[in-house]
Amino acid sequence: MRGRRILYLGGLAAVTAFHLAFGQYISHYMLWFVLMLPVVSLVLSIPAMLCTRVNLEGAQDVQRKKPAKIHISASCSFFLPLDCLKIKVEEQNLFYSETPKKHTFRMIGLSEEEESFSVSTLHCGTVRCSIRSAWAYDYLGFFAFPIKKSNPITFTVLPAPSSPEPMPDLVVSSEQIAKPKPQGFSEEHELRPYREGDSINLIHWKLTSKFDDPIIREPQELIRKNIILAIDLPDSFAQQEDLLDQLLFVSDVLMEKKIPYVLYIGLQNITVRSPGDLDKFLKTFLATPMRKEKTTSIRTGNDTMVYRLTPHKGVKA
Repeated sequence: MRGRRILYLGGLAAVTAFHLAFGQYISHYMLWFVLMLPVVSLVLSIPAMLCTRVNLEGAQDVQRKKPAKIHISASCSFFLPLDCLKIKVEEQNLFYSETPKKHTFRMIGLSEEEESFSVSTLHCGTVRCSIRSAWAYDYLGFFAFPIKKSNPITFTVLPAPSSPEPMPDLVVSSEQIAKPKPQGFSEEHELRPYREGDSINLIHWKLTSKFDDPIIREPQELIRKNIILAIDLPDSFAQQEDLLDQLLFVSDVLMEKKIPYVLYIGLQNITVRSPGDLDKFLKTFLATPMRKEKTTSIRTGNDTMVYRLTPHKGVKA
């Protein structure tokens, strides 16, 4: 835009000097023509400016260090294309609380254009991308009008599962006793002689064929201790990120076996019965700035086991 302004002002100065030197009628027309160019440029540009729309289309939730891109789409529905559109986009990680990153894009001869840029996913958190400004310029670049901005978009950069050291065998250590499971299927079974009233569907036919009496394959239900995962939130972002990585790994192991647990993290606690419960919590947790918190007091008993996650050795504060 600056080059066009300089070129126009240079042309205006030359025409003015020509008019002052010769004073002929043609110089009057030339001077008026040059003076009216910005007005003509503005009149031709206004309809295109009013018909221009800018939108952000974002990436879905991604795991840390996985690629993510944001797309900027701009379109002008007027038959004359918009000459120039300047857009500034701001990217900020709400959990990491880093200085917002700024991206600037310039689209020339706009009818329908799309630009994209990569978003940093090195750290966990909720990334918010918003259009800070969008200005449409006339053909000479003298006038600029703001274009209506679309709403900000957000997505979550989730932790990358990482095994604690050492990895606890919570699945086995939480087992207590097994009791008959009324109806339903179970992977655990107990073999016993047939009793009056047993369903014929429970008969283990292969073993029964080897004995004189029917053998029953009775489903068993394991009774487990209540599992509590506890996390203190340190003031180091690297350590908090490491703890979230470990949490996701341990949670995946428990959810694979369909074992619920209670998570104490800082001053909050939730019961996790499915992967969706933890995902929902993480999206809320990562949408606020990092904070230092100790876990609340945990009541335990003989039927409860507590595993406290701690940062890996060698993680710098």
